[in-house]
Amino acid sequence: EVIWESSNENIISLSTNSTTADGTHSVTLTPHKAGTATITAYLNSTLGKCTGTEVTCKVTVSNYKSLYKAFLAKGTTSIKQNNYTSTVKLTSYCLLDIDQNGIPELIVKATNPGQGAAYDYHYIYTVRKGKVKFCGEIVQRGNANVYYNRKYKALQNSGWTNFVGGTWAHLFRLKKGKISQFKYVWEGYSDTIQMSIQIRS
Repeated sequence: EVIWESSNENIISLSTNSTTADGTHSVTLTPHKAGTATITAYLNSTLGKCTGTEVTCKVTVSNYKSLYKAFLAKGTTSIKQNNYTSTVKLTSYCLLDIDQNGIPELIVKATNPGQGAAYDYHYIYTVRKGKVKFCGEIVQRGNANVYYNRKYKALQNSGWTNFVGGTWAHLFRLKKGKISQFKYVWEGYSDTIQMSIQIRS
């Protein structure tokens, strides 16, 4: 048996202790605030007692507030995707813990000069290993908003588009530091008021 301990559960708490078929032991760490805690694994412990060999490591939780503040103070950021780099102007932001891991993501609304005013851009960032990391973007056209869907722990955007026609909704989740779409529904109209509905998951 392996028993895990955190030296400060106000900084990092432990849960979901598991063992794989090949004998590998693991535990889930949940950060709560900035600071450093020592994680200790007691190997070959018995009857719930912390005996046997000790293995320790120190884990530091970065202060996401100061990192995000410094990032936003720049006013602009560079986005590189598909071998193309563009500089975008940050216009507004909010903090939201999308995947509920204790560290909120930074969602920034920005203008992208290369795409014009017809599109809205929301860029998502998180803090990993003491740095602000880009997770992905949500691009939308027309009259639209972005919401949080608690059931799926996902961002949801929906809206409608003039002239092109149709209403739509998408769900985006954060997994392994990347934003990806995993559900959408679209309802479109033609000049003859015919309707088609597509649902993907």
